[in-house]
Amino acid sequence: PSKVSKDLFVKELNNYMSIPIYVTNTIMGPILTLMLAIVILISGKNSFISMIEAIIASGYEGPMPSGIMPVVIKNFDVTIIFVMFLMQVLAPTTASSISIEGKKIWILKAHPISYKDVFKAKIKVNFMVNLFPAVLTSIFLSLALKNFWYIPLLLAISLLLVLLSSIIGLIANLLFPKLSWESAVKQGISVLLTMGIDFCLIAIPLLFYFVLNITNTYLFFGIIILIYTLCVLILSKLLYTKGVKLYNEI
Repeated sequence: PSKVSKDLFVKELNNYMSIPIYVTNTIMGPILTLMLAIVILISGKNSFISMIEAIIASGYEGPMPSGIMPVVIKNFDVTIIFVMFLMQVLAPTTASSISIEGKKIWILKAHPISYKDVFKAKIKVNFMVNLFPAVLTSIFLSLALKNFWYIPLLLAISLLLVLLSSIIGLIANLLFPKLSWESAVKQGISVLLTMGIDFCLIAIPLLFYFVLNITNTYLFFGIIILIYTLCVLILSKLLYTKGVKLYNEI
């Protein structure tokens, strides 16, 4: 069983690496996120806020309203964290991984291979693509925001989001596979659906943060970790029940 799992992962990885546009579409988010964290770390939080202030001020013909920057400064940490989370998980590899198989998917289904091994191999590729940038981004961003307590919290949220996005992308592609694609990666329904759901996963908690005017960011991040963990458990159950039926029907 361990060799089967390893061989499936290697196969998925080879499929991924063999299609340049597939790699480009899915790895740009994590790389840009890491680069932004490095920029904030090098330039400093205050300098980065000053750049934001200059950008906002350029949109006004006269003086910028005095109440804008206090709000930006107050909510900067949480806002930049969630923006970077969104950049990282918006395009998981799993949203196209079933379609990548094309009409050759019968080869997988003809062998005595567990559907769990197939699903896990596809999820592992997305995890591998995002793991290194997620760890470094969490560390660099926490250092840039001058809060070491953020490191485990950001890392936990980041990895949960990667896993959650992986599962969502796989379910979406099982729902809307396009096995007749001439090119393996296009803006199909599964990709757009995954991007929309991932956006909601980031935007809704951030909206609640602003509406409820939450001041304890540690409590807020703790609640987010709990919610994302529950979502992972629920969607994992859905993947291994409804997802299996969809896989068998392809």
